[in-house]
Amino acid sequence: AVISHLTPPAPGFRDDRETFDGYTAPAFDEFAAAEIAADLTLAELLQPNRCARLVQQHSFDQRFMSLDYLLDRLLDATWRGESGSDSYRDELVRIVQRAVVRHLVALAGNREASPAVKSVVSLRLGQLAEELSGRSIGGPPIAIAHRDAIVREINRFLSREAGPIEETERLPTPPGSPIGN
Repeated sequence: AVISHLTPPAPGFRDDRETFDGYTAPAFDEFAAAEIAADLTLAELLQPNRCARLVQQHSFDQRFMSLDYLLDRLLDATWRGESGSDSYRDELVRIVQRAVVRHLVALAGNREASPAVKSVVSLRLGQLAEELSGRSIGGPPIAIAHRDAIVREINRFLSREAGPIEETERLPTPPGSPIGN
C-alpha cells in the first residue's frame, strides 16, 4: 500500500508546500487527507449559487435535478450506509459525515445563500438530527460519541446557539428607471 511508503520527514528537513497539516505530525495523516478531500468535494458540490440554480431550474422544469434530490443522494451516500466491522473504513465514513454536516451548516447559515436554499438545507439538517437521535445507542463508543456530537452541532445551529446568523443581504435594485436610482 502507498501509505507504507509515506514516512515522516527526516529531522532537519522542513515542510514545504507539498505537505499539508494533519493531526498526527510528523507522520502522514491519512485521515486528514480524507478530510481535505471531502472538504474540496463538498465545497464545490454545495456552493450557494449552484444550489440556488438547482432550486430555480427545478422550479422551471421538474425533469431537472432539485436541491432536495441532491441532498437526498448526499445523505444516503454518507449517512445511510451500513457500518461494519472495519474500524478503519468506519472512521473514514465518520470523517466524511462530519464534513457533510459542517458544509450543510455553513450553507444554511451562509449570508449569500438564497432563502429557499437556507430553508431546504435547514429542514434536512433537522431531519438528520431527528434520524440520528432515533437510532439505537449501540455501537462502539467512538460511533456513539460521533452521533451525539453531530446531533448537538445541528441542534446548536438550528437553535442559533452557535451565534447570531446575520441577516441575508438583500439583492440590490438594478439602477435606472423605473426600478432604481
